Amino acid sequence: MKRIVLVCVLATLLMLAFAQPAPAEPAPYGPVTLHFYGKVGTYPVEMELTIDDGKATGVYWYEAYSTDIELEGTYHNQTVVLNEKDADGNVAARLAGSLNPLSGQWVGTWTSADGKRALAFDLKLAAEIVKTTEKRLGHIDVQVVRPVLVDALAAAADDPAQRFIDEAALSPVDDMVRDDLNEAVFEPEEYWFSHVVATSYQIRYFSDDLLSIMGTVYTFLGGAHGMTNAAPLNLVRYGDEVRTVALTDVMRAGSGWEKKLNSYIMSNLKKQGAAWVLNGDVKSVPVEQLQRFTLTPAGIEFYFDAYEMGPYSDGMYSVKVPWIELKGMVNLDGPVGSIASGARA
Repeated sequence: MKRIVLVCVLATLLMLAFAQPAPAEPAPYGPVTLHFYGKVGTYPVEMELTIDDGKATGVYWYEAYSTDIELEGTYHNQTVVLNEKDADGNVAARLAGSLNPLSGQWVGTWTSADGKRALAFDLKLAAEIVKTTEKRLGHIDVQVVRPVLVDALAAAADDPAQRFIDEAALSPVDDMVRDDLNEAVFEPEEYWFSHVVATSYQIRYFSDDLLSIMGTVYTFLGGAHGMTNAAPLNLVRYGDEVRTVALTDVMRAGSGWEKKLNSYIMSNLKKQGAAWVLNGDVKSVPVEQLQRFTLTPAGIEFYFDAYEMGPYSDGMYSVKVPWIELKGMVNLDGPVGSIASGARA
């Protein structure tokens, strides 16, 4: 009997010694959000793509129109397949191609929904959109979403554009922390003591010499509601130097652009139903209120915070002014000269 038991034990040990472990399942890829720019056929586009555990979602837009187009699809075996949705949610086209996110490029084919038209696309990685969360001073919930430009990062080079982005995205956090330290009011048992600050920056236009980013800053200080403010950032490169772009850099002095913008924006806000424009409380838009804008080949888009053009419930308003509406009024020798061809007189 003992001999039989010994034989069984030895057999079991031999089986275990030579047994091959089952292959481990690969960890799901993501989440990661990437900003690409390039062309579909001959049409310049920008894309923000998120990949997470086999799902691929995002938006892309043709630079000539700067209107978001929804994307939804899959990521499998290093291949992305995206359905392009129209305004009614129907599939209008499909983009497909193999993607190695570390290579800095994505190529593939755009195909119309009926299969009758196909265009090659070639996109270059501009930035990874990095999201960080933390809690400061034990009662401030912080979320920061910002682009990290990949070319300078890969080359281990200091990029002044990245410094501008980081400062814009992180300074509201430092401001809230600094205010709390200075006030030194510590009442953690009160409902209003929990604060929130969230900054989010999305590239709207990327090129070698011009970068336009839409930013928002949300703050909640324990009151009836939080507040979201527009905080766009526009940067232009001159060699190794990077500067912020002011509205006076974009427009041509003495051309009457102030009157033109006021007229166009007021008319557009009325069409949007901005309450305080309709009831006459807001009769004009002063230049001081036109300092929040983004720049694309489609035009210049201005942003107005809640309470500026209507009650809080209206939220933020934006008005896109096509370059063609500003003929003869744009400084074509300035930072937007390469994208504002429609403004030529």
